Amino acid sequence: MTLPSEPDGAPRTGEPDTPQSGAPEQDTQDPATQKPAGPEHAHPAAKQRSVYWRPPSSSTGAGRFVTVALSGTIGVLAVLIATSLSMIINRDRWTAAGGSDLVPFVLGWLAGVGFAVVGIGTLTGIAWMVWQYRAHVNRSAIADDALKPAVVWWWLVPVASVFMPFVAVRDLAKGDHDRPGLRRWWWTSYLLFGIVSGLATLLPLYIAEGDWQDWVSILSYLLGIAAAALAMRVVKVIDAGLEIQRQAHGWPVGWKPLSGGARFLIVVGGA
Repeated sequence: MTLPSEPDGAPRTGEPDTPQSGAPEQDTQDPATQKPAGPEHAHPAAKQRSVYWRPPSSSTGAGRFVTVALSGTIGVLAVLIATSLSMIINRDRWTAAGGSDLVPFVLGWLAGVGFAVVGIGTLTGIAWMVWQYRAHVNRSAIADDALKPAVVWWWLVPVASVFMPFVAVRDLAKGDHDRPGLRRWWWTSYLLFGIVSGLATLLPLYIAEGDWQDWVSILSYLLGIAAAALAMRVVKVIDAGLEIQRQAHGWPVGWKPLSGGARFLIVVGGA
């Protein structure tokens, strides 16, 4: 007796099912062990976070703002230089007759300039800390050995503020655009600005006032302008290095740093 033949293409009884030639093979990998795709998971630090983790925002936006604030600082310091030179030239005319007190309009001008210095100084300090915090957040997401964003608070610690902010900025500069000489010149001019400004304030308590005080003040203002200009460059260099690392990880690109011409117009407008 012969058995009825099976239809063509049907598997024979007792034979294992095998995929037909040319049919795509099914992925048998356990879904629990599959790694999520996407550029945000390319870095080991990102893989340790949840699937909802997203790259931090770029620091270039805050960098543009601090650049504008530093430009305003340069403008105010230029006004202070002009004011000090005018005091040296017109001291006799601007002094009340029979005394050493300045005439009212000069006192009013100095008070207005003083308010501008306090305002732009406070704005620049806040803008710098916001930018540095954002930069540290990016640096921490890129490198496991980076300093934590909380290091920005070292600016407010009396003794540590002399060296710790420089250490923090040095950590941020470990990108593709590090300029060690630039950082050293910036920090040196910043420290000298603080020292000379302190001398211009304290020496009149022990030495009779005169033109020397205005000359010392002018020197401090020039150092402040140099420190602000170098700080603008430091911000641009660090942001450029962080942006290169962000692009290498496939993260969104931030704002483009302000060009030299834009910064020049801002400085001229602020002055």
